[in-house]
Amino acid sequence: RDGRQQVVLPWHAAAAGTSLLTVRVKPEPEEITPANNALDAPVEVTTRKVRILVVDAAPRWDLRFLDHAVRRDTGFDPTVVVAGALKSSAAGGSVAPGGFAGLPGDVEGWARYDLVLLGDVSPADLPVASQEALVEAVQDRGVGVVFQPGGEHLPRAYAGQPIEALFPVEIDRTAGGASGAIESADFKPFRMRVTARGAMHPAFAISGDASRNRSAWSGMPPFFRVAAARVAKPSATVLAEVDR
Repeated sequence: RDGRQQVVLPWHAAAAGTSLLTVRVKPEPEEITPANNALDAPVEVTTRKVRILVVDAAPRWDLRFLDHAVRRDTGFDPTVVVAGALKSSAAGGSVAPGGFAGLPGDVEGWARYDLVLLGDVSPADLPVASQEALVEAVQDRGVGVVFQPGGEHLPRAYAGQPIEALFPVEIDRTAGGASGAIESADFKPFRMRVTARGAMHPAFAISGDASRNRSAWSGMPPFFRVAAARVAKPSATVLAEVDR
């Protein structure tokens, strides 16, 4: 058929190591060459736990949810740091001046983690030196980063600061409140519309059917705050949009 399709191919690894998987489709009679009907995909299976650093300014609901989720998954090795509870400007050699205990202050500190989930932390608690080190760790060392915006600082407070380079969107510096969040007006909450790319992305994979995924997410309860952004950056993939 014409168009893009998604097919789920389950595979169970019997042991740790690198395997080369090959996906092939049967050639059609009218095909000129079957050379492009196969795709090799190397898959690495490891027993090492994924190291995750969760940083937030306070134990808000988002942090509690993430904390419980990552601790229940035996494949994760989580570290959870709350800025408001662990203030310190002299906690270890790797903490940048103005930072707090548990916050990496250099590239090596950030690179110890596979993934960083950064919550609504004030720039006062994430100094420029730490931001620059995180940017380098993401761009040069392969560290992943997920932003969890809130109602106080992220993302607006970081406009013009080093960490803005990691945002997948261009921040709207004129809309929204102090944090750059737009509140729903007249009790008319926002709804999320999953894009075609999002329906096929693992982040939205409730089932192996893209149509069912899109329908399920579109039926989720509405929300009352969104981060103000002008446009997605060229390298970004838009998985969902605000449906006003």
